[in-house]
Amino acid sequence: MLQNVNNVLGGIMNSQICHESINALWDDCLVKDEDKVCIVYESKDGQTSQFTYGELYQNIMRASNFFIDLNIRKGDKVAVHMHSSPEFLVIWFALLRIGAVMVPLNCNYTQRECRFILDQCDVQCLLTESDFVSLYEDAFFASVTKILTRSDAPLEGYLNFAECIERQPTELKEKRAVFSDDPAEILFTSGTTSSPKGAIFNHYNLVFAGQFHAEQIGLQHDDRFFTVFPCFHIDWQAIAILPTITQKATIIVQERYSASSFWEKIRRHDATLIEMIPMIVRTTMLQPKVAEEKDHHVRRAYFSLCLSTEEKNAFEERFNVPLFNCYGMTETVVCNVADFKNGEANWPSVGKIYDPFQLRIVDDRNQPVPTLEIGEICIKGERGKTLISGYYKNEEQTNKLYDEDDWMHTGDKGFLDEEGWLYFVDRGANLIKRAGENISASEVENVLTSHEAIEEAAVIGVPDPIRDQAVKAYVKFYPGQELSIQELDDFCSEHLASFKVPSFFEVVDDFPHTCTGKIKKKNLSKSVVCPCRG
Repeated sequence: MLQNVNNVLGGIMNSQICHESINALWDDCLVKDEDKVCIVYESKDGQTSQFTYGELYQNIMRASNFFIDLNIRKGDKVAVHMHSSPEFLVIWFALLRIGAVMVPLNCNYTQRECRFILDQCDVQCLLTESDFVSLYEDAFFASVTKILTRSDAPLEGYLNFAECIERQPTELKEKRAVFSDDPAEILFTSGTTSSPKGAIFNHYNLVFAGQFHAEQIGLQHDDRFFTVFPCFHIDWQAIAILPTITQKATIIVQERYSASSFWEKIRRHDATLIEMIPMIVRTTMLQPKVAEEKDHHVRRAYFSLCLSTEEKNAFEERFNVPLFNCYGMTETVVCNVADFKNGEANWPSVGKIYDPFQLRIVDDRNQPVPTLEIGEICIKGERGKTLISGYYKNEEQTNKLYDEDDWMHTGDKGFLDEEGWLYFVDRGANLIKRAGENISASEVENVLTSHEAIEEAAVIGVPDPIRDQAVKAYVKFYPGQELSIQELDDFCSEHLASFKVPSFFEVVDDFPHTCTGKIKKKNLSKSVVCPCRG
């Protein structure tokens, strides 16, 4: 079955979008809203600062000149390993200004993961902060130009970002032609493969995301969008930052999420729009009730996958905020499926497909299935414009993402009802969703089997009442070999980002296998035993 909702966002495709780079957005902001507050920032220690569009623009130009002096050329890949901050925004848009390509790194990555991505992208320049400096002490990174951000302290082997841009002029030294189809960013996502895949975003993708989501959620010039998401995540960039700048509104950025202060900060900062995932909803609901918690100006909460009806109703009743359900992934650029800003929704459906996209559900033979029948969710848009063009240096996975008719295969399962509402059923077989992070079961399995004592390993997601899913690993040792649960945990922690490390381990004597030798994961119990992590 194929669905398309016409004219929902039709004006976006007819507007002046994407013949220009994202730099035009900032030029427009400078002309129209130089003195308006763009970002209100609260650090992990509670310090608050704010910057106008004009102040950010000047810092973007200074940073652009610094990068030009470093001989960063158009198309060069620059890694950025930072927490959410105004500095990240400045660096991101400065790189875009000169036609360079940002490669953001997950703050939970280990040295192994950072090394893979820097090598994959031929990165020769890295911006990071003191929390991550120890990851780059290996000789592999010796040739990389390293820049320390968010610190005034000198550090051997590093240029200091604040010091370097302070002496730069605000007039651009070299104006480079940057076009809508030029690459802008490579966002790595775990997906279902053993190594992260780099989704390629061009300037058109970013401008489109800003316009699309601003219209979808009804974001206006006087809105204040509150986010606790990390800056390396597509939701922070495409749902919060880009729509806010598109409408020249105000973004309220938190460096870290704190359940105990989350709602108080929303009220204190007078937020009007927020974004949430199930883990945030659940941990917020665990906090003691406060008499003033309904005294706020939030009219809508962007939300994605998955809550029970009881949890959803309890949250909306307690805080008097409707959850705006949606569905998308990094590769789709935007939430192509969602509720409607006029209040039309059909919970637990994740929404209807928005124009200019099409949606269909297919079987294992890539044939459309009837209404109410479960199959794979596939989305069609325009590659390189409304969807990503593909994965960086990964033709094999790009060819798996798109079929010969350019339908994007999400790997997710769902079904459509008679009115075109999409119901999400489950993620792809090897994908685990934990507190908003995608985890490749194959990647964790490959790390486990790299240990000389482990013959086979199977990793699955198990239910978690707070984080949606937890990671559970089944391990089979070679004859005469064994490891303790703590040793397994330590080994995984050394090679995997913390959110990928299994919460549960179970040792087995053998695995059930298919006729081709693959482990039958469906036969593995989803009960949790041997807890070793919280």
